[in-house]
Amino acid sequence: MQQPLLLAIDFDGTITVEDITNIIWDAHVPFDWRAVLMPPSRAGDITPLELIGNGYREVRRPAEALLDEVRPHARLRPGFEALVASAAARGWPLHVVSHGLGFYLRAL
Repeated sequence: MQQPLLLAIDFDGTITVEDITNIIWDAHVPFDWRAVLMPPSRAGDITPLELIGNGYREVRRPAEALLDEVRPHARLRPGFEALVASAAARGWPLHVVSHGLGFYLRAL
């Protein structure tokens, strides 16, 4: 008997068409975060969790206000709902993986 697969799927830019953190950071981080935060991440000098922490440290809006801003931009990737249904029909567990951004993962 074949073992069920485990599907672990990234949220931003994978399940969603747009990267929600990019939308938030573009609107609220007061510097060019791509130029400042991304090079040390790409070089391996900071972890992904440190990158997220460094960026969100600059965001001064409460979670509910951020959700109101991003909801109009958050679109599920075409075919995602069919993937979820197919996984459920086959008994494959599906887990969304992210860097602790549950404040919008659960809502969206």
